[in-house]
Amino acid sequence: VNREFKALQYLDSHIGPLWCCPRPIAQILDHAIIIMEYKPGIVLGKMFWDYIKWGTISRFYLIKLKSLIRDIATIISKLQELACDPSKLVIADEYWYYAFLNQQLEELSHLGVRLELLDSIRDKVKGSLHSILVEENRCFQHTDLYFNNIIHFDYTYCILDLPNACWGTRYWDISHL
Repeated sequence: VNREFKALQYLDSHIGPLWCCPRPIAQILDHAIIIMEYKPGIVLGKMFWDYIKWGTISRFYLIKLKSLIRDIATIISKLQELACDPSKLVIADEYWYYAFLNQQLEELSHLGVRLELLDSIRDKVKGSLHSILVEENRCFQHTDLYFNNIIHFDYTYCILDLPNACWGTRYWDISHL
């Protein structure tokens, strides 16, 4: 709760004309609650699937879909430009990524993905982590940025669900989205 509250406070001071996040009003640590301002809107996941109804995309919705993707790319770029301030958020290290990777691979193994493939993925990711976690790649990382954690209202996008926000690699949110 405290990490999300700090992330919301930090982002609130950096919002732009295209994006925002709910303004944190208070936190109740004893019950792990954050009280935030209400932002009405449409979840991007719904918008996305509305644009792609029945497996076909009309010319009108193709234009809207391109605009949506361009806007989200711009938001990720703006988030990545924020100055790294370790006093505001933790820095994700190799152990953080290893733990997340192992959790994801465990879930895939329960879905029946072959163990050889999972071991290959683990080896490739672990082999590349050192090169992508260099300081020049460090930036704000939402960690769980995908269409259901973004709402759209009044020509603005609102980023939600920040309990795992940290300073991480610029490749994370792009690949997760």
